[in-house]
Amino acid sequence: MDAGLDQTEEFLDYFEHSELQAPELKSICDKYSNLFAQGDVDGYVLCKNFLAEVESIGFTFEYYLDADPYHLRPIGTPAPHDD
Repeated sequence: MDAGLDQTEEFLDYFEHSELQAPELKSICDKYSNLFAQGDVDGYVLCKNFLAEVESIGFTFEYYLDADPYHLRPIGTPAPHDD
């Protein structure tokens, strides 16, 4: 049985739907958005710290070495498969 999303469910990426972010999540996302824009700190380090903060409030996301976070979602929600 597939552990992914039910075909009737649509994945909700909270990065793409920031209007649905709770205030605490939005505050963290805004903070890191500003830090990324400044470009003063290594993006990979920022992603690591960003992930730790969102995990502390029950969210998670993915990122690669390019330091571009994606698939922001509640912990326990599977990310869609990238085909």
